[in-house]
Amino acid sequence: MRALRFDRFGDPHVLSLTECPDPTAQHGNAVIAVKAASVNASDVKNVAGRMEGTLLPRIPGRDFSGVVIDGPLTGPGLRCGEPGATSASPAMAHTPSCSPSPPPRSPANPPG
Repeated sequence: MRALRFDRFGDPHVLSLTECPDPTAQHGNAVIAVKAASVNASDVKNVAGRMEGTLLPRIPGRDFSGVVIDGPLTGPGLRCGEPGATSASPAMAHTPSCSPSPPPRSPANPPG
């Protein structure tokens, strides 16, 4: 997998796109094909070294969503979105953060 990660603290320029081994599902985790991700304030603080307990190297990220591709909940009708690795795909997530996908929205199936 390709992952955006850092091995030293600093400004966003310390982030680099790196090839890493693909994650494998382990007890309590699922592997997610990331479809959408965001960067939030805690990611910026983490890269800058302002988050206590950060171990290096690190793949930052907490906010993502995608489809479960490996693990106990594998299937196209499942999604995950919780703390995990947003800057990489595939990513890992704790299985309690996975849930069935909502039905697609359309004029015939409006949000309700």
